[in-house]
Amino acid sequence: MATIYANPYDLEAKGFYFDDLKDFQKKYKKNKNRYGQPVEEYSFEFIDGDQVEALIWRLLGGDGDSIYFKMEDYFDLVGQLPVNPPPEFVIGLEFLVSDQGMSLEDALEKVDQLIITEGDASDYAYMSVDEFGFPDNDYYFDYEKYGRDLHMYDYEDEFKGMSNSKAAEYYIFDVLGYESPFDALGKDKILTYFDYDAYGRDLSMNREIVEVRKDGKDYIVSGFYGLNPRRKRKNTRKKRKNTRRRRRN
Repeated sequence: MATIYANPYDLEAKGFYFDDLKDFQKKYKKNKNRYGQPVEEYSFEFIDGDQVEALIWRLLGGDGDSIYFKMEDYFDLVGQLPVNPPPEFVIGLEFLVSDQGMSLEDALEKVDQLIITEGDASDYAYMSVDEFGFPDNDYYFDYEKYGRDLHMYDYEDEFKGMSNSKAAEYYIFDVLGYESPFDALGKDKILTYFDYDAYGRDLSMNREIVEVRKDGKDYIVSGFYGLNPRRKRKNTRKKRKNTRRRRRN
């Protein structure tokens, strides 16, 4: 439960602490200065509360010296909070208000629809590939790394004079006769040579995911596209052409 301090502007009056709307209204009506006059103007300071109570205070406009909302509105929103909300709830609520421009009321209704996972963009790329499979092109296949290993283990020196990426392309497209490394190699090898860092970086740049840091930990926010119809996502990812380069004889 939040604890808030009402600090009167009247230097001849004392302030008071309160932790709910009824407590505030009761003490507000009773508070008088040393001359017996009602005290009407206060600044308010958030003293204590959980992360979400503090977040709502800040997002509504409470800055420690003054507030730009009715105390009734604050406690109404606090009353909609779950008990002991997890960090993901705090992250999601702040994201929808600060990043997506939602009102707090709308954010509280939609925060549970977000997907928030611990880890960075590369971790999310691993999870995405494991759950949904590889992208529909070979842009994220690391030809350089695969070719380096081919050179290392090719005892007949079949790829002599070729660059690493050229050796990889030659082996996959000409020797094995496949149109894509995803068809030529087994899943285990694809996983070894898939560029998760680049894939995660593109997902982040394209705003399919957003990286957030909270209390020293990295989190990924996803699943927000379509939650706010007033805010359309711009697709910034450049279309990738298939990077295969056939060997010329």
